[in-house]
Amino acid sequence: MGTPPIQHINQDSATEVKLESAKNLVTLKVQAGDDHEVYYRVKRDFPLCHMKLDYCNRLGLEYGAVRFVYGKAEVPGAKTPDDLMMKNGCTINAWVDKIGG
Repeated sequence: MGTPPIQHINQDSATEVKLESAKNLVTLKVQAGDDHEVYYRVKRDFPLCHMKLDYCNRLGLEYGAVRFVYGKAEVPGAKTPDDLMMKNGCTINAWVDKIGG
């Protein structure tokens, strides 16, 4: 058996691949009222419901008790960063609903 073929890539094409994949990603910050921050690097066509669920799981919060707000509107779970025209470094505020007195 021979050795497997080796694919040679020059530096310019490798840089182009990195730049192209970086264009498809966005870094988002989810910030709670207590200054707790979690950063996510997601694809621009990634449904934000997955990020919201992960945030709740990480902090041990109930999914339905947390509201995620971007700008002045609540973030719908089925929307993507492209749908909401989010840019790199955007902040999503997480508000925990308090029940009781």
